[in-house]
Amino acid sequence: MKESVVIINNEKCMEVNKQVYCENIEMKSIPESLSRFFDINLILRKGIINPAHKIEVIKTSLSSNIISFIFSILKKLSNKNAKFLIIAITPYTFIAYLLLAIGNKKIFLYLRSDGLEEYKLILGKNFVWIYRFMLFLMCKRSTIFCVNNKIIAGRNYKLVLPSQLDNSWLENIQDSNLKEIKLLYVGRIKIEKGIFSLLNLLGKINLNLTHSLTLVGHGKKISNLPNNVNLLNPVSKPFELIKIYDNHNITILPSFTEGHPQVLIESLARRRPIIIFSEIDFIKKNYQGVFVSTRNADYLAKTIKYIIENYHAISELMKKNVLPSKAMFIKELAKQLANGF
Repeated sequence: MKESVVIINNEKCMEVNKQVYCENIEMKSIPESLSRFFDINLILRKGIINPAHKIEVIKTSLSSNIISFIFSILKKLSNKNAKFLIIAITPYTFIAYLLLAIGNKKIFLYLRSDGLEEYKLILGKNFVWIYRFMLFLMCKRSTIFCVNNKIIAGRNYKLVLPSQLDNSWLENIQDSNLKEIKLLYVGRIKIEKGIFSLLNLLGKINLNLTHSLTLVGHGKKISNLPNNVNLLNPVSKPFELIKIYDNHNITILPSFTEGHPQVLIESLARRRPIIIFSEIDFIKKNYQGVFVSTRNADYLAKTIKYIIENYHAISELMKKNVLPSKAMFIKELAKQLANGF
């Protein structure tokens, strides 16, 4: 008989014809993949979203408000042997943690992004203490998984490298067409993702070359996009996303804060160089093909030109990259959930 694992997340999901959909691919892949090893129960929030990914987990509870969310947690407390995996630190998951701690449950905490920096960007520096307080308490009784050491320095944790890469990402790599500079952004349209900062910078640069930017994502509406900027809806199938990467030659990740972004390893898997900005330079690690720019139009233009002028040499170096796979990530997560560390 499989052990029971209850996954609790702040993610908003949507029910369509009795099927549950999410926006974030991790909210689909983690529970579905872990269901091979455990009896998985999901507790999520209900909301109106872009239904990008169908979650194939039968035991899913959607809560429309904080009261129903609390009741969903309380129902699971009767399972004496269940383990609880909390994803991210938010007011909702903090309440879940308190209930589980009072119930003396085995709690695992998965931190996939830098919540402290997100609070600074969204709420301002005056509200950072809220996150610090929740982080301090939630680390007291939790076994912690974290995607990089910057997020939770000074605490005991297990480093995990989230990935959606399977063999399809590493096969049939296409050479890039350099007749036109085709830039690509993949991600949510949110302030903390730096997309509005990027659009502002690209509006100022002079590359002396034909260039365009494709945005693949959803979120805040963007009005008055320039003629050379195209907005595409998110895609749900890996082969569709692979095709989009292959049709571009440089990916740009303008985020102000990140944990271990999937866009980074997806772009490297397709041997497309990627530009990040100095706020998140720690994610570069030893990867070939990752370039760090400042938020300055001239510096960004120089970085783009350097990549184009040295594209083939950079592509050759990128063949040396060793990237984490989805199978490796899920195997490590399952191992730690089963045994702790």
